[in-house]
Amino acid sequence: MSIELHQVGKTVRRGGGTHILFEDLNFRIDPGARFAVLGLPKSGKSTLLRIICGTDHADVGTIERGSSASWPIPLSDFLVPASTVAANMRFLTRLYGLDNEQILRDVAGLVEITEFLNSRLGECPRHVRPRLAFGLGVGLGFDICLFDERVASMDKEFRPKAIEIVKSLSAEKAIVVATSQHKEVADLCDTVFVLEDGKLTRFPDVKEGIGHYNGLIAKAAGDEPEEGEAGGEAAEDEFVLEVGI
Repeated sequence: MSIELHQVGKTVRRGGGTHILFEDLNFRIDPGARFAVLGLPKSGKSTLLRIICGTDHADVGTIERGSSASWPIPLSDFLVPASTVAANMRFLTRLYGLDNEQILRDVAGLVEITEFLNSRLGECPRHVRPRLAFGLGVGLGFDICLFDERVASMDKEFRPKAIEIVKSLSAEKAIVVATSQHKEVADLCDTVFVLEDGKLTRFPDVKEGIGHYNGLIAKAAGDEPEEGEAGGEAAEDEFVLEVGI
């Protein structure tokens, strides 16, 4: 059970012309894998996640899917504000063939929104929607959980629990975190891929991968790091985050 990408490439329109996001990508997501894809903003990380889960297509190459993958968490565009929290959950569970009321209660309890089950989503406090999207993403039994930018991009109060939930996911589940910021990566991932100039470079040593990526941040900011400083976080704090490509 895995998802494999073979010689995958993707080109997008940008600035009145075309831009190669990535080309000739080859990698495999096996059960239990825990890896991060680090890349500068607009490098194609979000697009790569969408290709993995099947909501976007590659221009070239093939994708073999023998495992189920979540949407890029915390994406919540599919949720309907005019419907209740429970109705939104029932729609998703039935869509994925999981018509089970117990799943609703389990997911709601997991992300602490049980009291809002019968409330219209659009009338709930702001923290309910991202928690709901997170809870469904990790609670519907996907083989691979995909995270876009932050594993826990939600209210500060719930964030520590969200991290612990991800850490406690079954050893058979794979986790892929595509991000421009590495602060959660070291604790959650055992391998780092750096997406640079359309290519993926694998770093089995997480610290080495983070160090290489911080060098890219410093270079993009016009501040080449001194030797031995590539692993610092100052450059990351100064870097402007942009999401969505």
